[in-house]
Amino acid sequence: MSKPRIVVWGTPQLTVAIAESLLDWADIVAIITTPDTPQGRKRILTPSPLKVFGESNSIAVYSPHSLKNPETSELLRTLSADIWLIIAYGKIIPQAILDIMPHRVLNIHPSRLPQYRGPSPIQASLRNGDTSTAVSLMELDHLMDHGPIIAQEEMSISPTDTYIELEAKVITVAADILRQNLIPFMNGEITPWVQDDTQASIVKMVQKIDGLIDWESQSAEYIMNAYRAYTIWPQVYTYLNTDKKIVFDRLDLEHISDIKLKPGYWQLDSSNHTLIIGTKIGNIAVKELTVEGKNTITADSFANGYAGVYFVNKKQD
Repeated sequence: MSKPRIVVWGTPQLTVAIAESLLDWADIVAIITTPDTPQGRKRILTPSPLKVFGESNSIAVYSPHSLKNPETSELLRTLSADIWLIIAYGKIIPQAILDIMPHRVLNIHPSRLPQYRGPSPIQASLRNGDTSTAVSLMELDHLMDHGPIIAQEEMSISPTDTYIELEAKVITVAADILRQNLIPFMNGEITPWVQDDTQASIVKMVQKIDGLIDWESQSAEYIMNAYRAYTIWPQVYTYLNTDKKIVFDRLDLEHISDIKLKPGYWQLDSSNHTLIIGTKIGNIAVKELTVEGKNTITADSFANGYAGVYFVNKKQD
């Protein structure tokens, strides 16, 4: 058959990377993305990564402010496409919009559905210390990540994978799952299977507070997994007993000392150039960190400049 005609819906860089993989075997006829949003201290209106991709590839781009007005519905009806592909669009798509393309609105979701329905499945896999996950290709319905599964492909998670490495794996697997299954699905060669709702779990949107370390209640394993999950944002952070905020930019996930330390107290491991910090159970090893208002420094530099301080859960009252 001729190249499938696809409308890609999405917003972040993840969507861009998957959309790029379609260019050599599919025809992206249009892009639907979120409106430009204010970014940075000066709140400059900034287009989504997918909008930039579309414009740089001479693809029609639409950024509707609402999916519930008649103008949006009429626009979508004019797009000549075989499939709508939703990848991290960031908004719930109403049933009235889905009805424009019955059984032709598909979604890529980076989890082993029905596990980790919701907006942060990659972070959830890492935060929970999973050793594997999957990418799911599914039909979209009006419920969150609920529709029938067309295909699902497994992938492993290394103990040292952060969000950056796992997202790269997701992109590779998503590109493969689309190439292998989209045309057979369109030809009626694949029968989607219904998800088992009794096995479903929901993950919430990541909040800044999720990166805050609680030395008294969190284990080293929990903090390291949080670091892996939140490498991009919000990162893992804490405070000094002097009230300065500290961001842990780089943890050593392979070389961790078993010395006994009180939660929040530290010792320099000069042989590995890491700051060993005690938690409720075990230690973490920090290689680079940023003190509020200063540049990122190494563990050695921190040890030289901050002797006698320790880490606390929040600013002191």
